[in-house]
Amino acid sequence: MALTLQRLKQLLTPADSSRSILPFIPRPIRYILLFILLLNARSWPFVWHFRVFRPLIYLRTRSLSLIGKSKEEKRKWYTALSPVGEHPLEKVSVWKSWASPDDSDFNLHLSNSSYAKSLDSARFKSALASFPLFFGDGGWIALGATHFRFIREIPIHSPYQVRVRVAAWDQKWMYVVAQFITFPPKTSKSKLKQPQSLTKGIKDILDKDSAESNFAHAHIQTPANGLDTPAVFTPPVISSSTSAPGTSWASSSTLPEGAVLNCVSVSQLCCKHGRSTVPPSLVIAGSGFLMAPDSDEWAMIQGMRKTGEMKKLVKGGWREVPEEDRWWDSYLKGTGIIDRVERNLKEFDSMRNGVEAITSL
Repeated sequence: MALTLQRLKQLLTPADSSRSILPFIPRPIRYILLFILLLNARSWPFVWHFRVFRPLIYLRTRSLSLIGKSKEEKRKWYTALSPVGEHPLEKVSVWKSWASPDDSDFNLHLSNSSYAKSLDSARFKSALASFPLFFGDGGWIALGATHFRFIREIPIHSPYQVRVRVAAWDQKWMYVVAQFITFPPKTSKSKLKQPQSLTKGIKDILDKDSAESNFAHAHIQTPANGLDTPAVFTPPVISSSTSAPGTSWASSSTLPEGAVLNCVSVSQLCCKHGRSTVPPSLVIAGSGFLMAPDSDEWAMIQGMRKTGEMKKLVKGGWREVPEEDRWWDSYLKGTGIIDRVERNLKEFDSMRNGVEAITSL
Protein backbone atom coordinates (compact mmCIF):
# COMPACT_ATOMS: atom_id res chain seq x y z
CA MET A 1 0.00 0.00 0.00
CA ALA A 2 2.84 2.39 0.85
CA LEU A 3 4.57 1.61 -2.46
CA THR A 4 1.35 2.33 -4.36
CA LEU A 5 0.92 5.77 -2.75
CA GLN A 6 4.54 6.62 -3.37
CA ARG A 7 4.24 5.62 -7.04
CA LEU A 8 1.08 7.71 -7.45
CA LYS A 9 2.83 10.73 -5.95
CA GLN A 10 5.72 10.32 -8.39
CA LEU A 11 3.32 10.22 -11.33
CA LEU A 12 1.49 13.40 -10.25
CA THR A 13 4.64 15.36 -9.36
CA PRO A 14 7.15 16.24 -12.08
CA ALA A 15 10.89 16.29 -11.43
CA ASP A 16 10.98 20.08 -10.93
CA SER A 17 7.84 20.78 -8.95
CA SER A 18 9.01 24.09 -7.45
CA ARG A 19 7.99 26.10 -10.51
CA SER A 20 4.22 25.72 -10.17
CA ILE A 21 1.60 25.37 -7.46
CA LEU A 22 -0.47 23.18 -9.83
CA PRO A 23 2.19 20.97 -11.41
CA PHE A 24 -0.26 18.25 -12.47
CA ILE A 25 -2.20 20.66 -14.75
CA PRO A 26 -0.71 21.09 -18.25
CA ARG A 27 0.82 24.50 -18.85
CA PRO A 28 -1.55 25.53 -21.72
CA ILE A 29 -4.57 24.83 -19.52
CA ARG A 30 -3.04 26.84 -16.69
CA TYR A 31 -2.58 29.81 -19.03
CA ILE A 32 -6.18 29.54 -20.21
CA LEU A 33 -7.46 29.45 -16.63
CA LEU A 34 -5.29 32.42 -15.70
CA PHE A 35 -6.58 34.38 -18.72
CA ILE A 36 -10.20 33.65 -17.79
CA LEU A 37 -9.50 34.68 -14.21
CA LEU A 38 -8.00 38.01 -15.28
CA LEU A 39 -10.79 38.56 -17.80
CA ASN A 40 -13.31 38.44 -14.97
CA ALA A 41 -11.23 40.45 -12.51
CA ARG A 42 -14.03 42.99 -12.00
CA SER A 43 -16.20 40.21 -10.55
CA TRP A 44 -13.70 39.07 -7.95
CA PRO A 45 -14.78 39.23 -4.29
CA PHE A 46 -14.89 42.77 -2.86
CA VAL A 47 -14.18 44.40 -6.26
CA TRP A 48 -17.78 45.69 -6.37
CA HIS A 49 -17.28 47.25 -2.94
CA PHE A 50 -14.08 48.94 -4.11
CA ARG A 51 -15.80 50.30 -7.24
CA VAL A 52 -18.68 51.74 -5.22
CA PHE A 53 -16.61 53.18 -2.40
CA ARG A 54 -13.69 54.35 -4.53
CA PRO A 55 -14.74 58.06 -4.29
CA LEU A 56 -14.94 57.74 -0.51
CA ILE A 57 -11.55 55.99 -0.36
CA TYR A 58 -10.07 58.80 -2.46
CA LEU A 59 -11.65 61.41 -0.19
CA ARG A 60 -10.41 59.69 2.96
CA THR A 61 -6.92 59.48 1.47
CA ARG A 62 -6.93 63.21 0.79
CA SER A 63 -8.14 63.88 4.34
CA LEU A 64 -4.93 62.34 5.72
CA SER A 65 -3.38 65.76 5.17
CA LEU A 66 -5.58 67.00 8.03
CA ILE A 67 -3.73 64.91 10.63
CA GLY A 68 -2.54 67.27 13.35
CA LYS A 69 -4.75 70.14 12.14
CA SER A 70 -7.18 72.00 14.35
CA LYS A 71 -10.94 71.34 14.36
CA GLU A 72 -11.53 74.66 12.62
CA GLU A 73 -9.14 73.80 9.80
CA LYS A 74 -10.77 70.38 9.39
CA ARG A 75 -14.22 72.00 9.30
CA LYS A 76 -13.11 74.45 6.60
CA TRP A 77 -11.66 71.60 4.52
CA TYR A 78 -14.87 69.58 4.61
CA THR A 79 -17.01 72.68 4.02
CA ALA A 80 -15.02 73.41 0.86
CA LEU A 81 -16.31 70.12 -0.58
CA SER A 82 -19.90 71.35 -0.49
CA PRO A 83 -21.46 72.52 -3.82
CA VAL A 84 -22.13 76.06 -2.58
CA GLY A 85 -23.79 78.23 -5.25
CA GLU A 86 -24.54 75.38 -7.66
CA HIS A 87 -28.00 74.56 -9.01
CA PRO A 88 -29.38 71.32 -7.52
CA LEU A 89 -31.24 70.38 -10.73
CA GLU A 90 -28.25 71.04 -12.98
CA LYS A 91 -25.34 69.56 -11.07
CA VAL A 92 -24.25 66.49 -13.06
CA SER A 93 -21.97 63.76 -11.74
CA VAL A 94 -20.24 61.69 -14.43
CA TRP A 95 -19.13 58.11 -13.78
CA LYS A 96 -17.12 56.31 -16.49
CA SER A 97 -16.79 52.59 -17.19
CA TRP A 98 -16.71 50.07 -20.04
CA ALA A 99 -18.65 46.95 -21.02
CA SER A 100 -16.25 44.29 -19.79
CA PRO A 101 -16.72 40.59 -20.71
CA ASP A 102 -17.97 39.69 -17.24
CA ASP A 103 -20.57 42.49 -17.41
CA SER A 104 -21.81 41.42 -20.86
CA ASP A 105 -24.26 38.67 -21.83
CA PHE A 106 -24.27 36.06 -24.60
CA ASN A 107 -25.48 38.70 -27.08
CA LEU A 108 -22.14 40.49 -26.57
CA HIS A 109 -23.56 43.67 -25.08
CA LEU A 110 -23.89 45.06 -21.56
CA SER A 111 -26.16 42.81 -19.53
CA ASN A 112 -29.39 44.29 -18.17
CA SER A 113 -28.28 43.47 -14.63
CA SER A 114 -25.00 45.31 -15.16
CA TYR A 115 -26.84 48.62 -15.57
CA ALA A 116 -27.99 48.38 -11.95
CA LYS A 117 -24.50 47.29 -10.90
CA SER A 118 -22.92 50.35 -12.53
CA LEU A 119 -25.65 52.62 -11.24
CA ASP A 120 -24.71 51.74 -7.65
CA SER A 121 -21.28 53.27 -8.19
CA ALA A 122 -22.52 56.27 -10.18
CA ARG A 123 -25.26 57.06 -7.69
CA PHE A 124 -22.91 56.92 -4.67
CA LYS A 125 -20.38 59.17 -6.42
CA SER A 126 -23.14 61.68 -7.16
CA ALA A 127 -24.46 61.62 -3.58
CA LEU A 128 -20.98 62.13 -2.16
CA ALA A 129 -20.33 65.07 -4.49
CA SER A 130 -23.69 66.73 -3.82
CA PHE A 131 -24.23 66.11 -0.10
CA PRO A 132 -20.85 65.62 1.62
CA LEU A 133 -21.86 67.67 4.65
CA PHE A 134 -25.07 65.68 5.08
CA PHE A 135 -22.96 62.51 5.38
CA GLY A 136 -20.76 64.42 7.81
CA ASP A 137 -23.86 65.16 9.92
CA GLY A 138 -24.40 61.42 10.27
CA GLY A 139 -26.95 61.07 7.47
CA TRP A 140 -27.21 58.41 4.80
CA ILE A 141 -29.33 57.86 1.69
CA ALA A 142 -31.55 54.81 1.17
CA LEU A 143 -32.74 53.47 -2.18
CA GLY A 144 -36.51 52.99 -2.41
CA ALA A 145 -36.97 52.04 -6.07
CA THR A 146 -35.24 52.05 -9.44
CA HIS A 147 -36.82 52.16 -12.89
CA PHE A 148 -34.97 51.50 -16.16
CA ARG A 149 -35.86 52.37 -19.74
CA PHE A 150 -33.53 50.52 -22.14
CA ILE A 151 -33.17 52.37 -25.43
CA ARG A 152 -30.06 51.10 -27.25
CA GLU A 153 -27.55 48.35 -26.46
CA ILE A 154 -24.00 49.03 -25.28
CA PRO A 155 -21.71 46.63 -27.20
CA ILE A 156 -19.04 44.63 -25.39
CA HIS A 157 -15.74 46.49 -24.82
CA SER A 158 -17.48 49.85 -25.43
CA PRO A 159 -16.72 52.70 -23.00
CA TYR A 160 -19.77 54.45 -21.57
CA GLN A 161 -20.70 57.15 -19.09
CA VAL A 162 -23.41 57.43 -16.47
CA ARG A 163 -24.59 61.02 -15.94
CA VAL A 164 -26.49 61.42 -12.67
CA ARG A 165 -28.45 64.41 -11.40
CA VAL A 166 -31.34 65.29 -9.10
CA ALA A 167 -34.57 66.05 -10.99
CA ALA A 168 -37.24 66.53 -8.29
CA TRP A 169 -38.16 65.95 -4.65
CA ASP A 170 -41.11 66.07 -2.27
CA GLN A 171 -41.39 65.92 1.52
CA LYS A 172 -39.95 62.39 1.62
CA TRP A 173 -38.52 61.24 -1.70
CA MET A 174 -35.76 62.53 -3.93
CA TYR A 175 -35.87 61.53 -7.61
CA VAL A 176 -32.56 61.08 -9.40
CA VAL A 177 -32.20 60.62 -13.17
CA ALA A 178 -29.26 58.69 -14.62
CA GLN A 179 -28.39 58.69 -18.32
CA PHE A 180 -26.23 55.92 -19.77
CA ILE A 181 -24.52 57.33 -22.86
CA THR A 182 -21.91 56.21 -25.38
CA PHE A 183 -19.88 58.00 -28.05
CA PRO A 184 -19.86 56.20 -31.44
CA PRO A 185 -16.57 56.19 -33.37
CA LYS A 186 -16.12 59.34 -35.45
CA THR A 187 -15.31 57.17 -38.47
CA SER A 188 -18.79 55.66 -38.43
CA LYS A 189 -20.51 56.29 -41.75
CA SER A 190 -24.03 55.95 -40.44
CA LYS A 191 -25.46 58.40 -37.94
CA LEU A 192 -27.30 56.75 -35.10
CA LYS A 193 -30.77 58.11 -34.44
CA GLN A 194 -32.44 58.04 -31.09
CA PRO A 195 -35.62 55.91 -30.87
CA GLN A 196 -38.79 57.96 -30.67
CA SER A 197 -40.33 55.68 -28.06
CA LEU A 198 -38.52 57.27 -25.11
CA THR A 199 -41.01 57.89 -22.33
CA LYS A 200 -42.33 61.41 -22.93
CA GLY A 201 -42.49 62.44 -19.29
CA ILE A 202 -38.86 61.63 -18.58
CA LYS A 203 -37.73 63.06 -21.93
CA ASP A 204 -39.45 66.36 -21.13
CA ILE A 205 -37.61 66.51 -17.82
CA LEU A 206 -34.25 65.82 -19.48
CA ASP A 207 -34.91 68.58 -22.06
CA LYS A 208 -35.84 71.29 -19.57
CA ASP A 209 -34.25 74.62 -20.36
CA SER A 210 -32.05 75.73 -17.52
CA ALA A 211 -33.17 79.32 -18.16
CA GLU A 212 -36.45 78.50 -16.42
CA SER A 213 -34.79 78.38 -13.04
CA ASN A 214 -34.35 81.44 -10.82
CA PHE A 215 -31.91 82.23 -8.06
CA ALA A 216 -32.35 84.32 -4.95
CA HIS A 217 -30.62 85.29 -1.75
CA ALA A 218 -32.70 85.03 1.40
CA HIS A 219 -31.77 87.65 3.97
CA ILE A 220 -32.00 85.77 7.23
CA GLN A 221 -30.16 86.09 10.50
CA THR A 222 -28.33 83.37 12.33
CA PRO A 223 -30.62 82.19 15.14
CA ALA A 224 -29.38 81.64 18.66
CA ASN A 225 -30.90 78.17 18.58
CA GLY A 226 -30.97 75.94 15.53
CA LEU A 227 -34.59 75.04 16.23
CA ASP A 228 -35.74 78.66 16.69
CA THR A 229 -35.65 79.79 13.08
CA PRO A 230 -36.88 83.14 11.73
CA ALA A 231 -40.34 83.16 10.21
CA VAL A 232 -40.00 86.14 7.87
CA PHE A 233 -38.29 85.67 4.48
CA THR A 234 -38.29 88.35 1.78
CA PRO A 235 -35.72 87.17 -0.76
CA PRO A 236 -35.48 89.21 -3.97
CA VAL A 237 -35.72 86.96 -7.02
CA ILE A 238 -32.86 87.30 -9.49
CA SER A 239 -33.52 86.23 -13.05
CA SER A 240 -31.39 83.55 -14.67
CA SER A 241 -29.84 86.13 -16.97
CA THR A 242 -28.44 88.01 -13.99
CA SER A 243 -24.95 87.17 -12.89
CA ALA A 244 -24.98 85.90 -9.33
CA PRO A 245 -21.76 85.31 -7.38
CA GLY A 246 -20.85 81.72 -6.76
CA THR A 247 -23.50 80.38 -9.12
CA SER A 248 -22.95 77.96 -11.99
CA TRP A 249 -25.49 78.39 -14.77
CA ALA A 250 -24.09 75.86 -17.22
CA SER A 251 -26.95 73.81 -18.65
CA SER A 252 -26.79 70.13 -17.71
CA SER A 253 -30.04 68.99 -19.27
CA THR A 254 -28.59 68.36 -22.73
CA LEU A 255 -26.23 65.54 -23.63
CA PRO A 256 -22.66 66.17 -24.79
CA GLU A 257 -22.22 66.63 -28.51
CA GLY A 258 -22.10 63.31 -30.37
CA ALA A 259 -23.43 61.29 -27.43
CA VAL A 260 -25.96 58.48 -27.88
CA LEU A 261 -28.52 57.87 -25.13
CA ASN A 262 -28.55 54.13 -24.36
CA CYS A 263 -30.59 53.95 -21.18
CA VAL A 264 -32.48 56.20 -18.76
CA SER A 265 -32.91 55.30 -15.10
CA VAL A 266 -34.94 56.92 -12.35
CA SER A 267 -34.02 56.25 -8.72
CA GLN A 268 -36.29 57.03 -5.79
CA LEU A 269 -34.13 57.93 -2.79
CA CYS A 270 -34.86 58.70 0.84
CA CYS A 271 -32.54 60.75 3.07
CA LYS A 272 -32.16 59.17 6.50
CA HIS A 273 -30.50 59.63 9.86
CA GLY A 274 -30.67 56.28 11.58
CA ARG A 275 -34.27 55.22 10.92
CA SER A 276 -35.54 58.80 10.88
CA THR A 277 -36.42 60.42 7.53
CA VAL A 278 -34.87 63.80 6.70
CA PRO A 279 -36.70 66.15 4.27
CA PRO A 280 -34.77 66.46 0.99
CA SER A 281 -35.26 70.24 1.08
CA LEU A 282 -33.31 70.40 4.36
CA VAL A 283 -30.51 68.30 2.87
CA ILE A 284 -30.37 70.43 -0.29
CA ALA A 285 -30.52 73.81 1.44
CA GLY A 286 -28.12 72.61 4.14
CA SER A 287 -25.58 71.69 1.43
CA GLY A 288 -25.39 75.28 0.18
CA PHE A 289 -27.13 74.90 -3.17
CA LEU A 290 -28.20 78.25 -4.68
CA MET A 291 -26.33 80.17 -1.99
CA ALA A 292 -23.46 82.57 -2.52
CA PRO A 293 -20.37 81.70 -0.44
CA ASP A 294 -20.50 85.10 1.29
CA SER A 295 -24.28 85.12 1.87
CA ASP A 296 -25.96 85.44 5.25
CA GLU A 297 -27.80 82.14 4.86
CA TRP A 298 -24.61 80.17 4.20
CA ALA A 299 -22.95 81.88 7.17
CA MET A 300 -25.94 80.83 9.26
CA ILE A 301 -25.64 77.19 8.17
CA GLN A 302 -21.91 77.16 8.86
CA GLY A 303 -22.57 78.57 12.31
CA MET A 304 -25.20 75.89 12.99
CA ARG A 305 -22.76 73.16 12.00
CA LYS A 306 -20.07 74.65 14.20
CA THR A 307 -22.35 74.54 17.24
CA GLY A 308 -23.88 71.16 16.36
CA GLU A 309 -27.36 72.61 15.77
CA MET A 310 -27.51 71.36 12.18
CA LYS A 311 -26.88 67.82 13.37
CA LYS A 312 -29.80 68.21 15.79
CA LEU A 313 -32.08 69.18 12.91
CA VAL A 314 -30.94 66.21 10.82
CA LYS A 315 -31.41 63.80 13.72
CA GLY A 316 -35.10 64.69 13.86
CA GLY A 317 -35.18 68.15 15.41
CA TRP A 318 -36.69 69.50 12.20
CA ARG A 319 -40.03 68.06 13.31
CA GLU A 320 -40.07 70.49 16.26
CA VAL A 321 -39.84 73.48 13.94
CA PRO A 322 -43.26 74.87 12.91
CA GLU A 323 -43.90 74.69 9.16
CA GLU A 324 -43.98 78.47 8.83
CA ASP A 325 -40.54 78.69 10.48
CA ARG A 326 -38.73 76.08 8.39
CA TRP A 327 -36.05 78.23 6.81
CA TRP A 328 -34.95 75.51 4.36
CA ASP A 329 -38.39 75.39 2.67
CA SER A 330 -38.77 79.17 2.73
CA TYR A 331 -35.39 79.72 1.18
CA LEU A 332 -35.91 77.29 -1.70
CA LYS A 333 -39.35 78.78 -2.41
CA GLY A 334 -37.77 82.21 -2.54
CA THR A 335 -35.31 81.13 -5.20
CA GLY A 336 -38.12 80.23 -7.62
CA ILE A 337 -36.88 76.66 -8.09
CA ILE A 338 -39.93 75.00 -6.54
CA ASP A 339 -42.16 75.64 -9.57
CA ARG A 340 -39.75 73.70 -11.75
CA VAL A 341 -39.44 70.93 -9.14
CA GLU A 342 -43.23 70.54 -8.90
CA ARG A 343 -43.59 70.30 -12.70
CA ASN A 344 -41.00 67.53 -12.78
CA LEU A 345 -42.54 65.88 -9.75
CA LYS A 346 -45.86 65.37 -11.55
CA GLU A 347 -44.12 63.20 -14.14
CA PHE A 348 -42.46 61.06 -11.49
CA ASP A 349 -45.70 60.76 -9.52
CA SER A 350 -47.41 59.35 -12.62
CA MET A 351 -44.65 56.78 -13.02
CA ARG A 352 -44.67 55.84 -9.33
CA ASN A 353 -48.46 55.58 -9.12
CA GLY A 354 -48.51 53.38 -12.21
CA VAL A 355 -45.96 50.97 -10.76
CA GLU A 356 -47.77 50.87 -7.40
CA ALA A 357 -51.01 50.07 -9.19
CA ILE A 358 -49.34 47.16 -11.00
CA THR A 359 -48.18 45.63 -7.72
CA SER A 360 -51.82 45.08 -6.72
CA LEU A 361 -52.65 43.04 -9.82
